[in-house]
Formats: sequence, structure tokens, C-alpha cells
Amino acid sequence: MTFDITVSQGDNICVIWIDDMIDVFTWRNAFGLTISTPNIDRFMAEGVRFSNAYATVPLCAPCRAELATGLSPFRTGLVDLNRFWRDILPPTAGWQFDLRRAGFRTFTTGKVDSNYKPMPDEYKRVLFHEEPAARDAGKRNDVKDYLDKGPGISGVGHPNDDGSQDRKFYDYRVAQNAIEYLERADPARRHLIQLGFKHPHYKLQCPDRFYQTYDPAEIVWPTTAAAEDYFGPQEGMAVYEAAYIANGPWTPEKAGDHAWREVVRAYFAAISHVDHEIGRFMDALRASDLAEKTSVILLSDNGFNLGTHDSFHKMSQ
Repeated sequence: MTFDITVSQGDNICVIWIDDMIDVFTWRNAFGLTISTPNIDRFMAEGVRFSNAYATVPLCAPCRAELATGLSPFRTGLVDLNRFWRDILPPTAGWQFDLRRAGFRTFTTGKVDSNYKPMPDEYKRVLFHEEPAARDAGKRNDVKDYLDKGPGISGVGHPNDDGSQDRKFYDYRVAQNAIEYLERADPARRHLIQLGFKHPHYKLQCPDRFYQTYDPAEIVWPTTAAAEDYFGPQEGMAVYEAAYIANGPWTPEKAGDHAWREVVRAYFAAISHVDHEIGRFMDALRASDLAEKTSVILLSDNGFNLGTHDSFHKMSQ
């Protein structure tokens, strides 16, 4: 499954979309501990890492619109979270339309080019043969709250998480939908397989074993961030960024050092969680009839800064 132009011609295409994940390769040790992504690491060792790729507008909706259509947000006007590309463009604007027209059997599941809801039927019938739903399922037991406030800072299955509740999470369903598709996919056809994962987007509740991977006491303010940024955004920052992104409730200035550490830890735990589900799918792909003829693209729309680049949330990665 190595990416090479001479061997990937005629391949199936698999696109794995991750929501809000930081560039784990650049920032893997920047916060004093190591972000654990063994499955993504294995995948990258088999292929090529694009280390100089950037989002024109690093927010979910405009970035995904640009990825789905190839159109600059400054051409479409999609530069904020108020509209999706499907609000102003026809389904034929998506490159998935071109693949389906070229004979691909097209499959998608999860959050890919807009939000967590299934796309409108008038778009689905043009772009995709299948779009099985992904959703959280069932009551979660033995929940440990690591912070009594915030975006779901809690582990499920505490203290002895054995993975038995994994199937209750959105990202499990995304991976499982795609695994089940692999089992019935006709190897004589070309396929587009898209997976849209949720974590590390808020909320950050995930199986507790991923929280236990990280000790918040080891988290440090990154050396790539100015020391004074610990106390809040500096003068002269753009109004939109200061109001919506940088001056958020989980900066150390507003939340306090303990809460900041817990949110950073939760964010890393959610990254490890989605890495686990990506690994489940990749293992199934490697064992499938499509393995030798599938090019896989893994991407994230943007990442949380957590203190770097003068901001806490998005808007610079």
C-alpha cells in the first residue's frame, strides 16, 4: 500500500478525515510528554508524509469545503462556520462526483465534508452509493470525570477499561462501517472509501485507557510559545481570533493551570483514541482483497494550538 505514482494507477482510493488533530509529528513532544499514535506512525512508515501542507482557513467547514471541491475559500466565500459547501455549490462541484462518474463505487461514513449529520439526499444520490450512519450508542458506565467542567473531560471504563465499551463511541462506528464495507466490496471494481472520524474534536470523553496513557503533571508550556502567552493573547491580535479562538475558556489564564493541563491531556487521549480506531480499520484493509490496490490518504482539517502560535484553539494550523 505504498504511495507511488507508478503503482497506484488504477488503485482504489481511501481517504481518512480526522477532526481537529494537531500535527502530531511536529508537536509530538512539545508539551513535555509524547503523543502516542502507533497506528498512524505505522501507516506513515509505509508511505509518504506531506510535511509542508497547510489549510487556507483552518476551521472545519471552510477547510473541508476546500478539500471536497478543490476551490479556494476566497473564491467561494466559505471562510467561516456559518455555511457548508453544499449550501452554495451543486453536488457536481465535489471531486467524488468525478470518481463516481469514472466508475468508482463510492462509500462514505462519518464526518467528512461538513458535519456529523448525513448529507441531504439530493447530494448523496449524486455522490455516493452508500453512506451508513455513525453515531454514539448506549449508556457509558464507570465514567471518571477528570475535570468537573469543560468539553467532556472524562474516561469511560475507569479504572480497568478493557475495551468492552468502545462500541459505544462514534469513532468505533465509523471504523466498523468501513470494515464491514471491506468485507463485501467487489475487488473487481474500483472503490472510493471515505471515513470521517470525530476525535479529537470536542467532546473529549473517550475510553479511560487512553486517559491513563498521559500524566497531566508531565505537561509543560511549550517552548515554541512565548512565555507571556500563558497569560492570554497579546495586543494587536485580530478581533475574530481573540474573541472566538484565542481567548477561549480553557486557556491557563481563564481556566487555571490545573484545568489547562487536564484539557490538554484529554485532547491527547482523544488523539490516541482515534488512532486506535484508525488502526482497526487499517488492519482490516491490510487483510482484505483490496489491500494491494488501495492508496490511502490521511488528513486532518486543522489542529488545536493549545498555547502555540499565540492561541489555544484553531486558526493557525
